[in-house]
Amino acid sequence: MGTITARRRRDGTTGYTAQIRLKRDGKLVHTEAETFGTKALAKEWMTRREADLDTQRARGEPVGKRMTLGDMVVWYEGREREGEPWGRTKKADLARLKLGPLRDKRASTFASCA
Repeated sequence: MGTITARRRRDGTTGYTAQIRLKRDGKLVHTEAETFGTKALAKEWMTRREADLDTQRARGEPVGKRMTLGDMVVWYEGREREGEPWGRTKKADLARLKLGPLRDKRASTFASCA
């Protein structure tokens, strides 16, 4: 669960900083913070970002790392099993994704089809 703190800005307005800190086995594994003009925006960002981090953890990705499509393809290629090799088309499609123009886009920006 994250924390929202209010602070006074130099111009007199109030800014709300949403902070997320994740610990595993007593060690800090990820921290991030964003500042917003309203408390509602800060709460919405914090809720959405915590859900994203939980989804990453459930998929087995490193928590907090925002993977690009190229990184995700490399990670996925490491999952190929020894006794069950992939076909030529799948390997070609993965190579195209890994080297194509979309490789530097963050994977979280793509919509899920499920």
